[in-house]
Amino acid sequence: MVPEATRHLMNNNRNVDEFQQMFIISAAKANIGSMRAFRFFREIVGDYKSVGCTGNDFKNFVRDLKFFHEVDDEKKLCRIIWADDVSVKNYKLFGEAVSFDATYNTNRYNFIFTHFTGKDNDGRCISFAVALFNHEDSESYTWVLEKFELVMGNAPRIVITDQDPGLKKVVASTWKETRHRFCMWHINIKVAEKVPQRLRDDTDFKLAYDRVVWNDNDEPQVFEENWNNPMEEYDLTSTKWFSDMYQDRSMWIPAYFRDVHMSGLFRTTSMSESENSYFKRFLNKNSDLVLLYTNFCSGLDAQRYNYNEVTHA
Repeated sequence: MVPEATRHLMNNNRNVDEFQQMFIISAAKANIGSMRAFRFFREIVGDYKSVGCTGNDFKNFVRDLKFFHEVDDEKKLCRIIWADDVSVKNYKLFGEAVSFDATYNTNRYNFIFTHFTGKDNDGRCISFAVALFNHEDSESYTWVLEKFELVMGNAPRIVITDQDPGLKKVVASTWKETRHRFCMWHINIKVAEKVPQRLRDDTDFKLAYDRVVWNDNDEPQVFEENWNNPMEEYDLTSTKWFSDMYQDRSMWIPAYFRDVHMSGLFRTTSMSESENSYFKRFLNKNSDLVLLYTNFCSGLDAQRYNYNEVTHA
C-alpha cells in the first residue's frame, strides 16, 4: 500500500542502530550537531534511503538520551550519568524500590561503574540508569543521586545499598523522603568473623540468630525483645559489632520496613550484583567512553529483548 520510494520512511522500517548511535556521540564530541551528523552519515552510506532512519530520528536519539556530566578543575571528565526514554518509562512503572551498587572499576580510565536497578513485574532485573565517576566519595555520590532524581522526576520510595557509612549520610541528606536500607546479605556474611571462635560452627546459634533477623512478621518491639535472647544466651551482649548492628537495626531488619510499600522487593543488593555480572559480559576495561556506552547499550538492548520475549510468549 506504500510506494517503494517512501517505504523506508515508515516507523517500522526506521531504526537508529548501535553504529549510528556511536556515530552521533562521536560527532557530538567533535561539536557536530545531530542534523549535520545525519547529513555526514548519508554521504557515508550513499543515499538517504540507505541510512535507515531520518534526521528527526537522529535528533530524537539525542533528545531522549538523558545525559549529564561534570568536569573537574582541570577540565577532565569526572562524573557522568545517563538513561534513555525507555529507562525513564520503566522507572515510572517499577521504580518504587531501587538497588544501587558500585562494585568495580571499568574502562581504561578506571572509572567506577554503578547502576540503578529494579525488578519488573516478572521479578527480573531492569536497569534505570548507569553512572561513572572517578572517586568513590560523598561528593560524587551526592551528584549522582541528585542527577538521577532530576532525570527520573522523583527519588525512589526505598533504596537498598551496601553498608557504606558515607553513602548513609548522602542518602539521608539528598533523598530526604527515601527510606534507606542496608543489604542484609552484606551484614550477615560478617557474622562468622565477628562471633567468638566457639560459635563459628555452632548450628544452633546460627538458627537462633537467623530466626530473629530474617523474620518478616515481627513488629519492631517484638524484634527488640527477641534480639536479646541469642545475645544473652551466647554471651554476645558486650560484642561491639553486634551492638553496632543493633543501633543500626532500623536500616536493615525487616521489622522496620513493614510500613513501606514494596519494601519486600529487596532485602539484599543481589539484583545489583546480578546486573554487574550481566553487564560485565558486554563491558571491557580497555574501552574508551564511546565504546563503553555502545557496549552497555548492547547489553541493555539484549535485556529488553529478553523481557519482551518473556512477556509476549
